Amino acid sequence: MKLTNVQLEESMLANVRHAEVLSNVEDNFIAEVETLKNRERFSARQCEELRLEVLKKEEQLKLLQNQVSELKLALEFSDRSDDSQTESMKNDMENLTVHVSLINP
Repeated sequence: MKLTNVQLEESMLANVRHAEVLSNVEDNFIAEVETLKNRERFSARQCEELRLEVLKKEEQLKLLQNQVSELKLALEFSDRSDDSQTESMKNDMENLTVHVSLINP
């Protein structure tokens, strides 16, 4: 079967249109891949920022835990000191009571 010039021209035009469609599909695919790559880079950047923020918060937590430990030790020392001062005052009071009772029988 021999094709006429018109048929050949129509076939060529159809091939050109098909090539244009394929080119558009390829361009759209490339654009979509680039969009996905950009999203991936953005997500990776966000993830890194969050990781650094977590590290910073962990460091702050350690500092606060150290402060709490120091305050607990200071409170414990203060309580011991208060107990010892109270005991000393009781002893002084008893000594004074004994002394007063010796003076005023």
